[in-house]
Amino acid sequence: MDKRLRFAAWAAVVNAIIIIPTFIIGFIAAITDNKALMINATIISSVVFLVTGLLVLYGFYILSNKIKSKFLRVMTYITFGVLIAITVINIVSQFFEPQAWMVVNVILLVIVALTSIFFGIAVLHLKKIANGLATALGVMYIIEGGFILTILLVVLVPLTSLATSILEAILFFKLLKKKK
Repeated sequence: MDKRLRFAAWAAVVNAIIIIPTFIIGFIAAITDNKALMINATIISSVVFLVTGLLVLYGFYILSNKIKSKFLRVMTYITFGVLIAITVINIVSQFFEPQAWMVVNVILLVIVALTSIFFGIAVLHLKKIANGLATALGVMYIIEGGFILTILLVVLVPLTSLATSILEAILFFKLLKKKK
């Protein structure tokens, strides 16, 4: 399989490693009302997740071409655009008034949730080359999107994100080992 998937695989590993600490730091910053820590944590984590997220999406782009799935390719492009827009808006919104910040974050959550659900459906197309693993990963994206959409279950997203990142890494490493 395409050696370029190695970048996506390692980016997924990095995501899996930093997800929980990032959410803990963000939670601490939020409850201590430390604006400087919150801004710095948001900027640093947003940039790191942007880079690793783009690399993971690049892996899905490669796979969409491999299986000739137009839907996965389109959803990869859409998710790519949403990821960049969300990152920029998330960083800029740190300088908004708290009420405006809350409204912006709710809107962002809905956009991310819907994108995640549709991306999960698109990932199910990878069953052609990854069977059960593609199903598990697609379902995780859908569950994650559902948790975000309910707003109340958003607190579970760090756990689903961790599981999703681990499945992404396994998928990409497994496909790296496959022969063309």
